[in-house]
Amino acid sequence: MSAPLAAIEARIGYHFVRPDLLLTALTHPSFRNDHPETREDNQRGEFLGDAVLDLLLADQLFREHPDVDEGALTVLRSQCASGRALAAIAREIGLDKALRVAAGPDHDAQLARPRNLAAAVEALLGAAWLDGGLEAARVVYDRLFRERVARLDQDPWADNPKGELQALTQARGLPLPVYTVGQVDGPSHAPHYLVTVEVADARAAGEGGSKRAAEIDAARRWLDAHRGPPPVAEPA
Repeated sequence: MSAPLAAIEARIGYHFVRPDLLLTALTHPSFRNDHPETREDNQRGEFLGDAVLDLLLADQLFREHPDVDEGALTVLRSQCASGRALAAIAREIGLDKALRVAAGPDHDAQLARPRNLAAAVEALLGAAWLDGGLEAARVVYDRLFRERVARLDQDPWADNPKGELQALTQARGLPLPVYTVGQVDGPSHAPHYLVTVEVADARAAGEGGSKRAAEIDAARRWLDAHRGPPPVAEPA
């Protein structure tokens, strides 16, 4: 095994029985353009690893947050599996140096691209699953994710109220939020917006200096008012 692959194994705490699976996880599709003898890239592994990550995140969040409902758990899981979070993990373990991409003027840009790094982390989990099943994948997950997830703020409503409100309604089987501009006051250079958001007949109003700011405020107010069980959708 090459030194770069051995270094990755040391950082993830898992030794592959089949190192070819690790190599494939680190192979970007562009690499095959320069190396037609390479039979597989990491796209299929990314697909598998995405499902593995969802499973292990759901298991940890469910066990560690017994008082958090499924809507908030969905938001927490999305935060943990975001492209930005995965790309940060990839850089910490050196995937930005080990990823195999096509040679050429875009080589460095491909290595630095967050989307490619996030895909490699998911493919890495998929490769561990193929190599040693659930327990192998859990070893890698524990090294890369468990402590981060344990430190996660239990209140996911602060960073992205609109996205979190949408995730909450989807998890509850409710209709998607509907935002309505009620009125716009003030001069053209400094408008003041009033927006109402409605979910299953439950409403909240927000205000701000732009439509987007007012929508965010409305979503935050809706969440603040409905931190308990949200309204149940009426049968059609």
